[in-house]
Amino acid sequence: MMNPDAGWGYAIMGNSDNFSAVADPVLQTLSELNGWSIASPSRDLGQNLTIIRSLRDVQAALDSYQRAKSSGFAGLRHDVDTLNGFGYSLLGEKKFADAIRVFQLNVAEYPQDGNTYDSLAEACMDAGERDLAIRNYEKAVQLNPKNTNAAARLKKLRSE
Repeated sequence: MMNPDAGWGYAIMGNSDNFSAVADPVLQTLSELNGWSIASPSRDLGQNLTIIRSLRDVQAALDSYQRAKSSGFAGLRHDVDTLNGFGYSLLGEKKFADAIRVFQLNVAEYPQDGNTYDSLAEACMDAGERDLAIRNYEKAVQLNPKNTNAAARLKKLRSE
């Protein structure tokens, strides 16, 4: 990106698909540091979690989440999908224990959202925790009886 009239520009490159999650925060940080007048939306908490995890580890990202929560999520976009997306990124890397921790936190944060239980159940199932998967799929269906994915997986798990 560049603004030749203002005399500034930047280029960033990354070597993975996850780099796209870093692009906006990098632009926002450069803008703030250099006094560029780039209108930037509030920061996405999910992006922050991904960056912190990349630089440190999952626990540091979860600690950052708790600090953001303590501050009322000031200036950070977040919703039920924030932790869900973070958990699925871990699940995709087969980091089952970490994914389960993140999904458990999301269930605690949004206990009336059936999808949080569905996601936790999926991670438990992938980790080989059949009984936990069943319990969480049951809760997902209880909260959202139209959740055909949870109902199908529950039926399959019970028949095994």
